[in-house]
Amino acid sequence: MITVSFAVSDESRDFARAVQRAGLPVRILHTGMGRESTLQRLKPFLNSTPLPTIFISSGFAGGLDPALKIGDLVVGTNFSEASLVQKLPARFHAGALSTQPAVIETGEAKHALFRQSGAIAVDMETAHLFAECTARGIPLLSIRVISDTATQSMPVPQEVWFDSVAQKPRILSLLAWLATHPAAIPPFIRFVKGISIARRELTRYLLESVRRLN
Repeated sequence: MITVSFAVSDESRDFARAVQRAGLPVRILHTGMGRESTLQRLKPFLNSTPLPTIFISSGFAGGLDPALKIGDLVVGTNFSEASLVQKLPARFHAGALSTQPAVIETGEAKHALFRQSGAIAVDMETAHLFAECTARGIPLLSIRVISDTATQSMPVPQEVWFDSVAQKPRILSLLAWLATHPAAIPPFIRFVKGISIARRELTRYLLESVRRLN
């Protein structure tokens, strides 16, 4: 059975509903954000049986290549089984994915990482998923969607809106921060709209991909 992982349920909710409606044989795993949470949730999952036949690391990613737009699909070729990539719908951007320990929050930091790494997009989980799956002989695909572009800075700092210990959004903290930083409200609204576009495009692509891979 194919397993598709996402950091949080906000990334997976449309896909989960579509999979259930279609009756597709897919398991969904929420890893949380970052290395510690990913390994804490992944290792018990992989120690259960049966092991996935294919593991897809999915969810949102930040763009590093300025050519990428919100909603563009990215296949991280450095973390993906080449024979599986050939079976995917062709409408994706291929290139290296960089896994980092924290959200890259400014356009300047994204530009620096792009120059230093050569990666076209950045996430916080795939490298850790890839290492664990490789150790167990599970083929992995890295399929991500761009939720924020290379020039786009995060409108709200990560520590404000996300509790990394509880691995859940901090809604009251976010609202309080926006109330005291009203200039951030318009870019935050644009960011939320971009998230909706990214989730829709990712859901469509994953459904088509899963059907081809099964």
